Amino acid sequence: EALFEQLQPHSGRFAHNSATCAGPIDRALGVLAGMLGRGEDAERYFRAAEATCERVEAPLLLARTLLSWVRAVPEPGAEGRGRLRRASDLALACGADGLGDDIVRSIEVLESS
Repeated sequence: EALFEQLQPHSGRFAHNSATCAGPIDRALGVLAGMLGRGEDAERYFRAAEATCERVEAPLLLARTLLSWVRAVPEPGAEGRGRLRRASDLALACGADGLGDDIVRSIEVLESS
């Protein structure tokens, strides 16, 4: 809860330093909102993170956002499978095999439940 409150004023920004970019803070807020049982907030933050990644043309950050979204929202259903497939396509197109493998495992878990 405390971390969520500290990050909230930074919604719409990126977490980065001079060497790396961890992605939209809205993604982190979506994960935290999901952990706190705030489903509507999680959806709102993940949608914002998705839009930001698309706007700045960051396919790997978008793939990570989509994967986090599915993991954070209980019972993602058909929308979740679609997000995972899209994330997998993005990761593979960028040559991010490790991320792609992680997404494939998540697809397998989702389909077995």
